Amino acid sequence: MPVKVCSSCKEQKEISAFSKQSSNPDGYKYKCKSCQSKRTKELRNLDPKKYRIYSKKYREINIEKYAEWRYKTRHGITKTEMLAILEEQGNICLFCKTNDPGVKGWVIDHDHSCCGDINSCAIS
Repeated sequence: MPVKVCSSCKEQKEISAFSKQSSNPDGYKYKCKSCQSKRTKELRNLDPKKYRIYSKKYREINIEKYAEWRYKTRHGITKTEMLAILEEQGNICLFCKTNDPGVKGWVIDHDHSCCGDINSCAIS
């Protein structure tokens, strides 16, 4: 496997340790992923307000991508996986026995103790 020397730590590493960057002659960044990550954390710590503004703007521009990432982070599965589980269940909530996803759509982490509210049912 090809190797490359990191411009920051000066270590020789496999090319997989570097992120891609098409504008560079070899197609990879000069710093390894580890050094790049450390540098990014340092910059974020210098001006956290600037980073929060950037993050908010990114989430607004990439709303669907961010929503999918947040869903996966919170529940451990993607929405596609959740819909596959729902389909295996016959498109009904196993607790409430309803097939109506409600106004907000199907959710995973609903407290079913209030199942009189059909608009908030979930899969299990």
